[in-house]
Amino acid sequence: AGKAVAEKIYERHVFFKSILMKAGVEEQTAEQEACRIEHDISDDTFLKIKDYYGNWFAHKAFFAAEAEKN
Repeated sequence: AGKAVAEKIYERHVFFKSILMKAGVEEQTAEQEACRIEHDISDDTFLKIKDYYGNWFAHKAFFAAEAEKN
């Protein structure tokens, strides 16, 4: 059970740090703030944000690839 909790928290940490850095936050700040976010957000909210960004990045990549074809 402890390993599963640690993996869940780590996934959140990596996700939020990545999103923050893509938004222009400096790495050290993103690291610190991801640590705070990862512990306070509910499972449901995290999954919804992850789905939203996953879909957003997929659409962005799709449209970028389409633009390169034209």
